Amino acid sequence: MPQCDDLPGYNEIYFGKCPDNRLITSGFRFDKIQIPQHAFIKYAFVTFTVDGQYANPVTVNIGASSDPSNFATPNTSPANRTFLAGAPTRSWDIPETDTWNLGEHRVTPQYRIDD
Repeated sequence: MPQCDDLPGYNEIYFGKCPDNRLITSGFRFDKIQIPQHAFIKYAFVTFTVDGQYANPVTVNIGASSDPSNFATPNTSPANRTFLAGAPTRSWDIPETDTWNLGEHRVTPQYRIDD
């Protein structure tokens, strides 16, 4: 869910900046994944399908939150979450020279809990 009021719908994932130059904060909830109690997640990644052509430099910061609530209100938006204590964050730097094309699949770097 991006935080730009003027972006169309929330059925797409946005990286970068809003039209007014504010940074975009997007969040993902994976509430249908069955994880056994006391299981340890060693690493994770997300695959995106590109919906157009893009060639803008972007840095994406990846982290984990222990807050399971949905993003229904401003108080529960991704920008208002804190990362899980002790879990690392990971930067994904996408340079301007890395053009994304329609239909391509892009994969985040592995998010390793034990980094």
